Amino acid sequence: MKILDCTLRDGGYYNNWFFDNALVDSYLKAMKSSSIDMIELGSRNFDSIGFKGPFYYTTEQFIETLVLPDGPDYGVMVDAKTLLSFEGGVGIALNRLFCEKSCSKLGFVRVAFHFKEINSAAEIVGALDSLGYRVIINLMQITEQSDDCIKSTAKLLQKVSGISALYFADSLGSMKAKDVSRIVRLLKSEWTGDLGIHAHNNMGLALENTMAAIHAGVELCDSTVAGMGRGAGNVETELLLVELETQGVGDYHLGSVGALAVTEFGKLKIRYGWGSSIYYFLAAKYRIHPTYVQTILSDSHYGDDERLEAISRIPLLSGMVNFDKTALARVFNGDSVFFEPVELESKKLNDIDFIENEAVVLIANGNELLKHLKWVAYYLNQSQVPVFNINEPIEELSEYVDFCFFLHNARLVDFKDSLNSSAYHSIIPLNRFSASEFNGVELDRIYNYPVKIEPNSFEYGSSGGVIPEDLTAVYAISALIQLGIKKIFLIGFDGYGQGDVRQKEMSDAFSLITRMNPELKLVALTETTYPVEQRSIYAPS
Repeated sequence: MKILDCTLRDGGYYNNWFFDNALVDSYLKAMKSSSIDMIELGSRNFDSIGFKGPFYYTTEQFIETLVLPDGPDYGVMVDAKTLLSFEGGVGIALNRLFCEKSCSKLGFVRVAFHFKEINSAAEIVGALDSLGYRVIINLMQITEQSDDCIKSTAKLLQKVSGISALYFADSLGSMKAKDVSRIVRLLKSEWTGDLGIHAHNNMGLALENTMAAIHAGVELCDSTVAGMGRGAGNVETELLLVELETQGVGDYHLGSVGALAVTEFGKLKIRYGWGSSIYYFLAAKYRIHPTYVQTILSDSHYGDDERLEAISRIPLLSGMVNFDKTALARVFNGDSVFFEPVELESKKLNDIDFIENEAVVLIANGNELLKHLKWVAYYLNQSQVPVFNINEPIEELSEYVDFCFFLHNARLVDFKDSLNSSAYHSIIPLNRFSASEFNGVELDRIYNYPVKIEPNSFEYGSSGGVIPEDLTAVYAISALIQLGIKKIFLIGFDGYGQGDVRQKEMSDAFSLITRMNPELKLVALTETTYPVEQRSIYAPS
């Protein structure tokens, strides 16, 4: 039995493959003290657009800067897709990425394959074997394959010379112990070499699944310190060490790994938030690629309800087991290409004909609204101007609100039951929603104002608007300008905290709007950090 720790490679999905030098030194020493057998230092890749830290490339030159303790066997991972897509071919790609083993401190190379790429295994393995490396094959998304496919793949690989071990990865985090045992049995029916498992922790089962694999005869298992790894992460090295030591498997010791997991990696976990959660649990149940969830969680635009709604929509996509950034954007933006066509007879924005004022109140439900709630109610009662709200209004002000703006699906889903009974109407971009989301809704209470998101753009017209960011407030202002409004009093537009990306996006959007519409006046009546005119709701009219 051997443990392969891949913290620096898999954990890099959260910190862009950059680890502090002191932390790397502590990590390597801890691995040795716990008798970890193998360490995957990182990935090996060609030059990539945008910044990636050193463990994304793990070049020979960079490895020379590391103090690698004697004992563990060191290696890197390369994606078969990287090699197969190289313009010069697999042989040239490998010669560009790898030197002769005699010139390297690496002992093994792990190659990640999708099943559709496995016919290229012999060429890739042969080239790496000829360079002197031990080659490990890592099969991804095995849960999406039939039993016959798994057996035939194992049979094919059994005939490939130079493979030292065969791994299978629970890529979608959906395995249970019985699935692990079944897959081990299928692979062993055709493969006679060492087997390994890479378990994901979406459902909190990574440790249980790893132990099930060991009891089923697997000789290698992956782990990472504090479980740091893409998506929900992996089995925690420190927990695996304790479990193996308790069961008398191998000669492992918790050593300083436990302290490192709690201290330095504990801080990283708080910062980046990997680990089992309802989000990753749903991803496993829906069989969704973990990068979808990780991307959704890292986007500060959305609240928990919107994130859960987006995850529930991803199964409507095709090919959700493979990450597609464009497809994810369409999930949030409500691109109807992924849903049934929206064929709803609703009113259009320009059908609103009772707004005679050139000034309106636009309310966001920020803390400043609650702080001054009593006077806001008094002001709305006295001003007699049309009142619009971002999303649903708070109960104390609902009687004053004429219209609500909804831009995000989850916001509407949460409030859909109230649409028919509320006193106000709604303005919604139907192009961002599926028809089924309006089942039971009285459409004559909805005004449709389509919208598209295009950076650095702000347009409005009878057929819809174009806004620079996916922000309901900006959508609302676009619609109000189209209605002929010249002055918008803002209440509850507090602004976001310093460093929050939404603060910059909102500020930039307000600056763009006022620059492109000099006749428009945006006046905040409660405290705000946005670049708009500031007045007081308490000032005499």
